[in-house]
Amino acid sequence: MRIVSCYIEGFGRLSKQNICFDRNLQQFCQQNGTGKTTLASFIKAMLYGLPTDGKGRKFNDRKHFYPFDGGRFGGNLVLEHGGATYKIERFFDRLSETKDTLTVYRNGTLTTELGEKIGERLLGIDQDAFERTLYVTSDQIEIESTDSINGKLAKYVENEDEESLKEALKALSEKRKKLKPTRGENGMIPSLRKEITSLMSQIADKRAVAGSLSADYCALAEMEQQKRELLARQQKLFSTKAVLAQWEQYEQLLSGSHEAEKRMQTLLVKYPKGLPDAEQAAALCREADALWQAKAKADTDSGTHGEAYLALKKKFAAGIPSEEELLSVKADAEREKEL
Repeated sequence: MRIVSCYIEGFGRLSKQNICFDRNLQQFCQQNGTGKTTLASFIKAMLYGLPTDGKGRKFNDRKHFYPFDGGRFGGNLVLEHGGATYKIERFFDRLSETKDTLTVYRNGTLTTELGEKIGERLLGIDQDAFERTLYVTSDQIEIESTDSINGKLAKYVENEDEESLKEALKALSEKRKKLKPTRGENGMIPSLRKEITSLMSQIADKRAVAGSLSADYCALAEMEQQKRELLARQQKLFSTKAVLAQWEQYEQLLSGSHEAEKRMQTLLVKYPKGLPDAEQAAALCREADALWQAKAKADTDSGTHGEAYLALKKKFAAGIPSEEELLSVKADAEREKEL
């Protein structure tokens, strides 16, 4: 038999939940109180129902697993058995077993072939044997042989005689004592419980350390934020320093501009008619060179022809005649020739 899925309409704290199972070993690792035992009890109830008898308990499963928020009490279980798919639907009354309803489908068709004792028909053991073997909870563990278990064990013992069965029961009893002796706190189960308690204590310590680390992480995050702000301020100061350097350079250029403007004004006063352009300046330079050359030649000639120069200088002591005077003298000379 393999359980395929179940739908819980309402059972204890579980409500309207659809749970699917694959072909692998199923594990439900959750905190206490999340509904693991409730799920196991629901599967048991789908197979065996919910007896009204409390069997010495403070209250029976029917009262214990009645939906917390009311509503329909029960659901369905889908399983595979013998090559067929069965869907078991059970809904329970809060108090009376006689008001419960059971519906079974085989491959989608309504069937009564499993009868009322579905768990016994499919598993071959009664509810009491199921609770002592396949159904194990954290708060109630009791491994003990029953008539139903004895019947199942008899099929797997090599010699189906009473002695072989006693040996099998003895082996089970010894195994049970190793897991949890009748008295004392020895055995694997108490040992595991102690280890779990120790681990829970270690987890609490780790959580306390984690709490302090959280405060350290917050302080680190704050310091990182301060670091980013300081880097931003530093970058801003660098930018301000660069602007000040540019401003200082601008002041120097502006001062140089004022000095150049003063020199320009001086030149404008010196040259009221305007400054010569490059071509004019070049022409003036050439003329100045020609004058210097002429002066140098004149100085040379005055040394060679000193007497002629002195005679001319004496003759023209009053100054060199103008062009008009020269033309008048030339005209007089022409008339004298004609006469």
